[in-house]
Amino acid sequence: MAGAVGVVAVVAGEPQERLERLGEALALQVRAELVVRVAAPVEDHARIRSAIRPEGAIRSVVVMANPTGHRSVGLNLALRGLSTELVCRVDARSRPGADHVARCVSRLTADPTIGVVGGHQVPVPGEGRVVARSIARVLADPVVAGGAAYRRRSSSGDVDTVYLGAFRTAELVAVGGWADDLASNEDFELCQRYLAAGQRVWLEARLDVDYESRVRVRDLWAQYAAFGSAKVRYWQRDGFRPAPRQLVGLAGPWLGLLAAVGLGVWHPGLAGAGALLACAVLLAADARRPGTAGLGVRLTAALLTPVPAMAFAGGALPALVRS
Repeated sequence: MAGAVGVVAVVAGEPQERLERLGEALALQVRAELVVRVAAPVEDHARIRSAIRPEGAIRSVVVMANPTGHRSVGLNLALRGLSTELVCRVDARSRPGADHVARCVSRLTADPTIGVVGGHQVPVPGEGRVVARSIARVLADPVVAGGAAYRRRSSSGDVDTVYLGAFRTAELVAVGGWADDLASNEDFELCQRYLAAGQRVWLEARLDVDYESRVRVRDLWAQYAAFGSAKVRYWQRDGFRPAPRQLVGLAGPWLGLLAAVGLGVWHPGLAGAGALLACAVLLAADARRPGTAGLGVRLTAALLTPVPAMAFAGGALPALVRS
């Protein structure tokens, strides 16, 4: 590799084990020399320095203050002053494969029309309990998780957004970096600016990045509610409005719940039969998910299947009403 590659990340309150896993994944990068810059609250700095150290592929590590913990602000702080020609984004929950940086660099170097390169998000359990394994199984279903191309192991090609991303540093600075006013949905918004500037966003086949999913249902709910609220803020700030299919997606989960409750009140027997049918459908849908799992995980995953959509709608609808 001709020169070092910058790696930027934002960390806030992550457990030590997660930080160490990220440090190990970066140190194991092949054909890479990395300059790592991490933005984090000051109280996290000592733990980050002990977990992500100059070893293996990592040439140097700089930890800078990000008092708010805001993701986009922290990414731009890490980007500022970076002297490498190329930069890759990671986060504490991501575990890129050993050839991740090298393959991103190869693609950006080979094709100047491509401005952003990324891979596939592969949810993995954050711990061994049934609920944690079930959440990862649910999120491995691209339909449930939102349908983005990076959630499917599809072939290489042009897409509208990718997971994380690799960029030419000068181009990333020129388009303004990440949007400071977005606490979520910032990667999608950034990719839209690249596309508007005439550059391509490229999904690289078989460039898998393990993603440590949430381990509690309430945290999964909070994550997707934040996604929904951020999506509305993105629509508002850029003058967009949801398409009819998106409105159906936002209202559908809650209308379905209200219909189920109403049916339970007025026709309990029919509601019971409907519930059994719904469980059978969800279990059948679980059969197409990748990987094997025990009956307990499959049943729990079936029950959790509606949670991301309901949480997304639960975050988006109040924001739409306020607008």
